[in-house]
Amino acid sequence: LTGSLGGAGAWLDLAWVDEGFWDRTKTGASYARLSCGLDTRFSDQLYGFVELHANTAGAGRASDYPQRLNEAAWQGGDIYLLGRFYLGGGLTWTPTPLLSLTLSILANPADASGMLAPQAELNLAENLYLSLGAYLFPGRGFDPDTRQARSEFGPWPHMAFAALRFYF
Repeated sequence: LTGSLGGAGAWLDLAWVDEGFWDRTKTGASYARLSCGLDTRFSDQLYGFVELHANTAGAGRASDYPQRLNEAAWQGGDIYLLGRFYLGGGLTWTPTPLLSLTLSILANPADASGMLAPQAELNLAENLYLSLGAYLFPGRGFDPDTRQARSEFGPWPHMAFAALRFYF
């Protein structure tokens, strides 16, 4: 569902997944997924969004993440996040028509981890763009004694990237 709410764009996606619906030989679990959010343009130069994601198949504690990876929803690639609830958001500021600066966030509040994605994009010439950015993963890393992840995103390595795009 999409629409408008108080001048902002709004969306709601719901899914009920039954792993064995078409193939009764499968013994996968049933679960629900929900995504909803709002986005708006605050000014000609500033755009923002907030969103909530929920997944009843996800784990409520970091200690339960490893066992989730062996379940059908993760093995089949239907789900890639391990927790139950996520909060997301982002802002894009366009100080000039040729430059945009973006910060996106996805947070797992259950284990206080997340992903920060800053990015700068510069229009160098007609149809030629340069992007520089990073993916940063705050959160607790691996437990040194058990080698178990103490948060979903904390163990992930930070990454930086550069991209040059030409459209023709």
